[in-house]
Order: sequence, then structure tokens, then C-alpha cells
Amino acid sequence: MNAMLETLSVKQLEELRQEALELMWKKSAEEEKLLYPASVLKEGKTIYFPGYAVCKETSTIYSIKSKGKVGTWTEISGSTNSSGYRTISLSTEEGPSSELFHRVIASTCNVPMPRDPSITEADWKNTPESVKMLLAANVDVHHINGDKTNNHPSNLEYIAGHLNRRHSKNHEAAKRKAAKRKSS
Repeated sequence: MNAMLETLSVKQLEELRQEALELMWKKSAEEEKLLYPASVLKEGKTIYFPGYAVCKETSTIYSIKSKGKVGTWTEISGSTNSSGYRTISLSTEEGPSSELFHRVIASTCNVPMPRDPSITEADWKNTPESVKMLLAANVDVHHINGDKTNNHPSNLEYIAGHLNRRHSKNHEAAKRKAAKRKSS
């Protein structure tokens, strides 16, 4: 077995590792939904979190490392940071890693990378995934409807940081205006 592993490329080893991880994910007994290995894009690389999974339909993150019976997935709720975003602590080989919930959902559920308007559709289709992942490290995950608690993949998109900040300001201004109308 070791001799075979030594002849495999890094890419082939990663594919085998991913296949092994995917075999671990079973349907949740509570929801009967298929779970996918949890991941996040960081610095142009996909970081996987063994022992964690995401249900794409419900935007729920589960852990098999939580208290309970072996093989039982336990929902992770995380906490809310001072900016109103949910955060979760996931374990890696290097130790615990604090992650933004919506970034894990976007990465795991393959929210599409935005295409720069200067790049043709045909060129974008031919752009290697590794390049798109590098782009992901330089963009924010935006909540389309402005609701930081709605982490469903259909409500998430990758956009440039400055556009995300502009959207955030517009949503906050609209909330203040609505609150002011309500109070008067």
C-alpha cells in the first residue's frame, strides 16, 4: 500500500483523501439529508475539516466529534460575533480554527465565483478552478438579502470587498429609515 501511495501525485492523493472523506458522510438520521465535507477557502486553498459536514438544503453544519454516540451527527450552532455574523470553531490538524459560518457554507456548497466583466464567458469557463480559488481569497461572501442570519447558499454570493461594504451600508441605512418610520 505504501509503495502505491508513493507513486501517486499530490493531486491523486488529495482525490483519494476526498473520496475517503465522502464515504464517511452519511445521511442524517434526523433530516435524511445528504451531508458534504465542510470546507473553507483560505489564501487560495480549500481547507477541509474532517469530522464536520454541511447539509446544503438546510445550511446546517454538523460535527461527528461532538458529545454523543459515534456515527451520530450533532448540529453545531456556534455563536454570534460583535458584527452580527455567526462563527464556529472547527478542529484541524493544527488545532482549533474560528470560521465565519457563511464562508464555510459558501465554500462547501460551491457558491459560484463571480466573473469579472472584462473576462468573456468563454474565457471564464476555461479558467482553472485553482485560479478561481485564488480569486475567492480576495473576495467577500455577501448576504444577498442583507440578513446575516440567512446563510442558505441561495442567499450567498462572492463579491469584491468594496461592493460588500457598500451593500452593507445601504442595508443598514434602509433598516434605520424603516425603524424611524415605525417610531413616528
